Amino acid sequence: MRQPNDQAYGAFVQEEMTMAVSASILKVIEGLSPISRLRVLAFLHLLENPKILKTSLEVDPSGDLRLILTAGDQPVQRASH
Repeated sequence: MRQPNDQAYGAFVQEEMTMAVSASILKVIEGLSPISRLRVLAFLHLLENPKILKTSLEVDPSGDLRLILTAGDQPVQRASH
């Protein structure tokens, strides 16, 4: 049986883990080249609002994958990051 404050503790742990993962991701992104940063940002926009980007995934015979993100038909709203 769960105690009433177990749920609050779980939410606190989840928030702390989310903050730690976010901080780690930001450190990794800082070390990327500018073009790689743009690629990561475009991918994050795809996750946030999939309707604003058109995507295609290409697979070469060698096994290389290429995800292509292009602006969709809808007007793109500026994201605030």
